[in-house]
Amino acid sequence: MTKKKVVALSCLCADVYDRVMTAGGETLNFAANCCHHSHLQLYIIGVVGKDEFGKEIINSVKDKNIDTTHLYVLDGDTVYNRTYLTDKGEKYYTADSFHSGIMMNYTLSDSDKELIKSADLVHITAHSPNLDEVLQYRKGYSFPLSIDLDTRRDYENWREILPLADFIFVSGNDEVIENAERLSKEYKDAVITVTLAEKGSVTFKGGKRYSCEAVKVSKVVDTTGCGDSFAAGFLSEYLLSGDIKKAMQSGAERASITLGFIGGFKYKDSQEMN
Repeated sequence: MTKKKVVALSCLCADVYDRVMTAGGETLNFAANCCHHSHLQLYIIGVVGKDEFGKEIINSVKDKNIDTTHLYVLDGDTVYNRTYLTDKGEKYYTADSFHSGIMMNYTLSDSDKELIKSADLVHITAHSPNLDEVLQYRKGYSFPLSIDLDTRRDYENWREILPLADFIFVSGNDEVIENAERLSKEYKDAVITVTLAEKGSVTFKGGKRYSCEAVKVSKVVDTTGCGDSFAAGFLSEYLLSGDIKKAMQSGAERASITLGFIGGFKYKDSQEMN
């Protein structure tokens, strides 16, 4: 079987908890939750600094089937997020949680663009500093594109994205579902998935609605990376079978696993902070 080339970019960061730090960021969480599939070859594009956070990110992918030739280590600080958890494992952030670094000013190299152009799927998030670059590049080339919009509710701006996107993921509620269904009828080729935490997920394609329940878990440890894991499970299965229902179930199963530990993926014991 010829492997599908999946390229993820470019949000890499450290998630810093009370006394634990884990490698993370939407890009890394997504790639790490895809890379165990034998029909995929994962690539990440991104940049980290020459600091402890950057070293942790590099170390976290050493045992993963992820190509890191486009993961650059440069002078500067690695992005990190100060992450807090409720008693029920729900992540939350404060106004000063996010600490920007060199990722925020990174622009794609010619080599990065060539990799993107050759991909069977490119996955990017609304938080990526390279989103506009990728959207512009997509206008000239036909690589399949997946975008995680997180909690974006600017539905009219979705109209600028939907003609260029094959897959959309968004965390939502009834209002988001209503708008996703409406826009799905206009942009019939896009697969739009609304994730609803413990309520499962809803996917639309060409106005047709698909529903999937969440996989029950005995205890939620940490919701960090749950959406990234869902997208990873969904797209991994969809690239294999093209079946939306199977993809949704795969996404739900992958997300349920991530709920059981600290951080967005497992790679080794997390580094304790001094």
